[in-house]
Amino acid sequence: MNLWSRFFPDKKNKDSVSEKSKYVPEETIPSDIMFAKNFTTKGGRFLFNHEDQNIKAFLTNILKENNWTTDEIISFDLQFAEKFELNYVDKKQTIKDTSKALFLDCEYLISSTGGILVCDKQIRNFKKDDLPQGLIIYAKLDQLVADLSNGMTKINKKYYEKRPTNITTIESKLLEEGTLTSSKSTNSKIIYLILEDI
Repeated sequence: MNLWSRFFPDKKNKDSVSEKSKYVPEETIPSDIMFAKNFTTKGGRFLFNHEDQNIKAFLTNILKENNWTTDEIISFDLQFAEKFELNYVDKKQTIKDTSKALFLDCEYLISSTGGILVCDKQIRNFKKDDLPQGLIIYAKLDQLVADLSNGMTKINKKYYEKRPTNITTIESKLLEEGTLTSSKSTNSKIIYLILEDI
């Protein structure tokens, strides 16, 4: 069962489920559903790729939605930059003020908070506030973890020889009225997650 079918269950199956006994323990929410709810509730924008769709089409729609151009999208990853025709920023360069969005991958997706765990492998030594306003994050379904502690344990195992630096979580945040903040800060990030399940 893919992620989308959990959000929109089959009506036939729903009607056929008998009422549960009060003695049966409550079902725990699957980690993928919990992450999606927490991520989108905070303002994250979710793109689910389950049929090897063209990520370039997602990028095209993101650019249109925000009135960005390809020249304004950067990546610190040379493979991403070449594959999606983005501006590659090497380690000697700084982020230009004209850069509107950063295309990157991540370490893990944290179900309990809807946060995205990154480190210097993705954002180098930049602070979150120094990154462009838009973040387009590519991840796979197997990068989901229950919580931050689980994510840190996996990072320590993954990089057991040399622990990465600048480990942090990125989250969307909404104001009380339900709009994204407008100041140039971590709170104002426009975050798109392209989640692949192939």
